[in-house]
Amino acid sequence: MGIGKVIAERVVDEGAKVVIHGLEQELAFELQNKLGEKNSVIHIEDLSIKGCTDRLVSLAIKTWNKIDAIVNNAALVISSNIKNTNDKLLEDVFKVNTMAPFLLIKSALPYLTKSKGVVLNIGSVNAWSGEPNLLAYSISKGALMTMTRNLGDSLHRDNGVRVNQINPGWVLTEKEIDFYISNNKVLDKAGAYGIQDWIGMIGVENINGSYTSVLGLPVPQVTNQILKIINENL
Repeated sequence: MGIGKVIAERVVDEGAKVVIHGLEQELAFELQNKLGEKNSVIHIEDLSIKGCTDRLVSLAIKTWNKIDAIVNNAALVISSNIKNTNDKLLEDVFKVNTMAPFLLIKSALPYLTKSKGVVLNIGSVNAWSGEPNLLAYSISKGALMTMTRNLGDSLHRDNGVRVNQINPGWVLTEKEIDFYISNNKVLDKAGAYGIQDWIGMIGVENINGSYTSVLGLPVPQVTNQILKIINENL
């Protein structure tokens, strides 16, 4: 669902093959039915489980024999502040939001080096400061942004691999809509980007007509960049 789903749909439309990863098997099969079994393979496993990132890379190599790009989109979003954030909660959030992207990049690095590939990390505007009720999440996204800047420099120089990050504001995903409906909250669509609007904002519709535009592959000089996408109406 959400950003990851739209990115998968876009890149497959333009000729890519993808590994669909998540926790909800039913949703994964729904997406695979849309993308086609010849274009996608599914792996259901919690990213915080030891060895999960290695298994994802192994599946990609076994199925497609190469890795051109990684999109680190999975995230654990938990409402928390200084009063209720304990060490376990912070560790759980970091395992998914920060450690898993690091470990996936590390596992895939030999193959990304061979393909001169690219990593796209999906961050959040909360990386710069964060909402008061999203303390742990904001810290994890800030750490992810620092990792992006570090690896965007070092991996490009040493391995020819580019690393960039997008920090979107509020995106009106299916889960956001369900949350507002289930909690009887007023949904102010003027304050959010719809999924298709968001994906258009990062240039998918405009750069060279290539599936790789979402990951920046047509412009190999771009690395170590953080793109902030917010709705100016907020």
